[in-house]
Amino acid sequence: MLLQTIAMALFNSNATTLAIIENEQQTFFLFSNWLQFMPSFKLEFEIRRILFGILAILKVPGAQMPPIVQQ
Repeated sequence: MLLQTIAMALFNSNATTLAIIENEQQTFFLFSNWLQFMPSFKLEFEIRRILFGILAILKVPGAQMPPIVQQ
C-alpha cells in the first residue's frame, strides 16, 4: 500500500515528490524495493497506480529534476 501511495504522489506532483525522496536520500532504496515488489501487484487498480506513478516520472522535464545527492 505504501508503494501505491508513493506512486499516486508521483502522479499528482512528480517533481515535488522526487525532490522529497531525494532529499531524504531514499531514492535508490525506494526504487529498488519498488521493482522487487512489482510481481506482488495482482489487482488491476494496483497495477494502474504503479504504472501511473512510473509514467509520471517520465513527464518531469530535466530542468525540474531534483539534484542527485552523492552518498
